Amino acid sequence: QKLAKTFNMQIVVSASQNIHEDFLVHIAKNKQFKVITGHTYELMKYSRFGIIKSGTSTLEAAIFQLPMVIVYKTSGLTHFIGKKLIKLNNIGMANIILNEQVVPELIQHDASPKKIFEKSIMQRPADKTWTFLDGPPFITGMPHYGTLLSSLPKDLFPRFWTMKGY
Repeated sequence: QKLAKTFNMQIVVSASQNIHEDFLVHIAKNKQFKVITGHTYELMKYSRFGIIKSGTSTLEAAIFQLPMVIVYKTSGLTHFIGKKLIKLNNIGMANIILNEQVVPELIQHDASPKKIFEKSIMQRPADKTWTFLDGPPFITGMPHYGTLLSSLPKDLFPRFWTMKGY
């Protein structure tokens, strides 16, 4: 939520169709996010940043060139057994394939809101900023054709630059 407020972003969760939205709301203890099912690629295409769980999702996000942080948290016992059985330096598919850590990974206790925020700040491109300055947010007089024409750039330009990663 801090990341969303800091960068004026909306929180959207891409969930499997077999996971009900009520379950996610219960886990998060609030409903300050939208849940989308079945449109993962569209979501990645138009997103500005991703907090991605470990797995093939990281590879998919890398293909979409989505700036991200990889997070993975499981039970202590599962993590202990996994560390003993699997000898890998990274857990994200994008990092495993490249055999180096190009995307930050936050595992177990490192996957805290504070560390996710800190890593997210570092992953955002600093040179990609864009500001749209606009006049008063209201019209004078009755709405007319000119009202529509002046409102189109207010909608289209921010969408365009957001999709370009700004």
